[in-house]
Amino acid sequence: MTTQWVNTQPDAGAVHALLASVAERVGIDAVDQIWIFPTRRIAVGESTVIVFALCEDDPDRRRVLTARFTVTRDKKGVAKVQDRIDEHGSAPVGSVERVVEGVLRRLGEDIEQPPRNERIDRSFEAWTDLLTELGAPRPLPDEG
Repeated sequence: MTTQWVNTQPDAGAVHALLASVAERVGIDAVDQIWIFPTRRIAVGESTVIVFALCEDDPDRRRVLTARFTVTRDKKGVAKVQDRIDEHGSAPVGSVERVVEGVLRRLGEDIEQPPRNERIDRSFEAWTDLLTELGAPRPLPDEG
């Protein structure tokens, strides 16, 4: 008989956890739009790319940021996450999609399916709804 380990801890390698790790650094109130690319299997585990369009002081411009994650798992299924976050500059709101396409070409990502595009529009509710849809536990309402 073989023993199979079950990981009961929150999964740091889940897409919702990857998104949350970036939001901790940039702030949900800056997130205008995101593109979540399908997770790909790679030699060491999994790779996920997420592109963020972040609001600036100028309401007609967005900063473009990419977050690349490599997730490996131990024998118990516990995720070890390595990330690389790069800022690619600023663009007019109407040009952000073209900038995202250019960034992905430069990254050399082989895209088999188009990314999931979500408009957050600096909304905590939209952000929470997306993370919940991706498997995150629903936050408890504030008591008091």
